Amino acid sequence: MSNNIEVFREKLANPSNFKISYIIPFMYVEDRYPLFLKTIENLPNTKYDEICIAEIGRESKFKFSDLETSKKNIKHQFFYYDSDVMHRGWALNLGAKHIATGELFVLLDADIVVSNDWKELVRKTPLSPPLIGWSKLYYLDKKSTEDYLNGSPFPKKFEKVKEPSLIGAAGGCTIISSDIFHEIKGVPENFEGSWGGPDNTLLHKIKTLGYPIKKIDTSIYHLHHEHQTPRQENVRKYAKILLNFTKFSVALHQKNLGCVIE
Repeated sequence: MSNNIEVFREKLANPSNFKISYIIPFMYVEDRYPLFLKTIENLPNTKYDEICIAEIGRESKFKFSDLETSKKNIKHQFFYYDSDVMHRGWALNLGAKHIATGELFVLLDADIVVSNDWKELVRKTPLSPPLIGWSKLYYLDKKSTEDYLNGSPFPKKFEKVKEPSLIGAAGGCTIISSDIFHEIKGVPENFEGSWGGPDNTLLHKIKTLGYPIKKIDTSIYHLHHEHQTPRQENVRKYAKILLNFTKFSVALHQKNLGCVIE
């Protein structure tokens, strides 16, 4: 573990020496598609950054022409998935396994907007991964989201503000080196058709395998949408089981990325 972190720190000392892969899990839902496009449009567009879209579903719906801002650093791959509900953990792992080539992974949900300050801090700060990718998460309400999508200035008032729990869930954005992500075998894939579980269990998995978790001192913004994915009781109960796993159990639990369906 220590060797990986030292190599990673050396690369982060000079921003030109490492690439950031923004891995975005995506499954088409009509009213959430504009949020997904806005997420992409707010990300960096440099040779040191790549936007990796892991799209799952029965057919690909993403079109580069739908973006208002030209992006040269987008990498998109479609994976067939015969379901109507999102499998976020599996999609993230597929993005890491088949698309991303950077030394640093940013696992980013398709309803999150980041600021210029956030982008500069992620690029310049000598990070010691893994990190929760925010210290405050601001939630836009329905009207503010609609106004923003229609070209209005970014709002100054928000529906609610959330701070991450280092002992619980902190989704939306996670920053982790590619070496560590592959070492821990990625995001748990036991939460098909539900939400929340991957965040709790990923943090537990990281800590159980000996890595400290910190948070980056900046904010991100959550665009409003209705929940299309239910929270299933049996999946919630399984998350509690995973949260009690020991280091040995975690190491045996998931052998590879994308192993549940592939």
